Amino acid sequence: METLTEKAEKMKYGIIGAFIKFAFAKTAFGYLEKEMPEIDLASYKKRVLSEYKAIVARPYRRVPDELVLLFQNRTRARTNAIST
Repeated sequence: METLTEKAEKMKYGIIGAFIKFAFAKTAFGYLEKEMPEIDLASYKKRVLSEYKAIVARPYRRVPDELVLLFQNRTRARTNAIST
């Protein structure tokens, strides 16, 4: 059974996913329509949006804390190297 935290994480990623689709789909498809007039935009858009729905619907998997710490340490090391 899912915990409340897991449900909140799923909800957060669902909201973020919906916002990204809303914010960028119109711009991206408009650009494609101008740059590639030969593309069948209706079928392409339908395929892309169905793939996107599948991505958003995937179960959320928590990243292990060890990987998060590793990434943070590498990022910190690069930032320190750049600033010195």
